[in-house]
Amino acid sequence: MKKPNSWVLATLVAVSATPALAAQDGFFVNGSIGKSHVDAFDVPGDLFNQFTGDATAYDINVGYRWGWFGVEAGYADPGSISKTFTIGGAGGSFSYTDKGHIHGVTAGINAHYEFLPNWYVSGRTGAFHWNGSELTYIGFNDIGTGAPIMRRHTGSRTDWYAGAGVGYDFSQHVGIGVAYDRYKALSRNDQIDLTSSVWSLAAEYRF
Repeated sequence: MKKPNSWVLATLVAVSATPALAAQDGFFVNGSIGKSHVDAFDVPGDLFNQFTGDATAYDINVGYRWGWFGVEAGYADPGSISKTFTIGGAGGSFSYTDKGHIHGVTAGINAHYEFLPNWYVSGRTGAFHWNGSELTYIGFNDIGTGAPIMRRHTGSRTDWYAGAGVGYDFSQHVGIGVAYDRYKALSRNDQIDLTSSVWSLAAEYRF
């Protein structure tokens, strides 16, 4: 069997010999801001109302950890998106703009584990109770006004969220990192599909 390279052995020894910041019990507050992406259909296969767009997203959470494991509750706003469509035909062309927005409260569990001195990985998952709305195109130009016929759909339900991140703890109290989160927001009965993927910059303060 081939022996491992000396630098691999040296890295393993260094990691095992250098203690990370000790995990502590206590309250924390964190928040993030970044960019969300939506690529969804409010009606399956309806190309006229496929949302594909980006928006500014943010969230804020408070919680408590026992060592590396904890619970959390917070508020998330994956953002407002809009997309303009242009339809052409024998009688000319017209444009319309679909719009959508979701936001809501979250409650779940989280983990914050230091795998190297000061460096951490994190994870979170739980319930996402959202409220949302979509303004969508439903028909050809209105006979009276010549405008597209639009309809606003609203809904609320509980789905899920999940995410992971990596970052650096400057002290026992302060850390900063990058995170990826996914917020499920789907209600076929209300014709809302605004499931969002979010990349963000996150910061946390531990008391």
